[in-house]
Amino acid sequence: MKWIHCFAVVALLAGVSSWKIASAKDTKIGYINSQQIMADFSESQEAQKKLEKEEGEYSKKADSLKTEIEKLRDLYEKQSAMMTDEKKKDKETEILTKMDALKKFQQDTWGPEGKLYQRNSELTKPILDKVNGIIKKVGEQDGYDIIFDVVPGGVVYAKPSDDLTSRIIEELSKK
Repeated sequence: MKWIHCFAVVALLAGVSSWKIASAKDTKIGYINSQQIMADFSESQEAQKKLEKEEGEYSKKADSLKTEIEKLRDLYEKQSAMMTDEKKKDKETEILTKMDALKKFQQDTWGPEGKLYQRNSELTKPILDKVNGIIKKVGEQDGYDIIFDVVPGGVVYAKPSDDLTSRIIEELSKK
């Protein structure tokens, strides 16, 4: 009786195992390189140029604030011997206020939720929506069950014939 149970369990496991292998073979998988897509897609390139231009303008403003602070410091050092304690304190406060303003500007611009982060999100969201729409379209048209992105590093091997990156770039160029 024990042999019959063992045989039944082995047969059942063999059936489940072969079912899994068969379904895995029927799964169509492809992959893309999102960095290459974004680098080759003209709308992404334009958005990057806009963001770089805006960042350059913010950098100029930050540099201007730094220069202003340096001038105030130099002037303070040159004239501090002739200043009253009250005047020194006023100039020190003025310098510290300018430094705080610079730090706030830098945080508001380059910080995790700063203007450049928000602007980048604003510029890239429609592009990412478009790219994801094309990936979905290609996946559905060509019968892919799964499409991976190789950029995050989760894919360690894939056949070049399963690379859909060129196809996605081609579809994006049609729009």
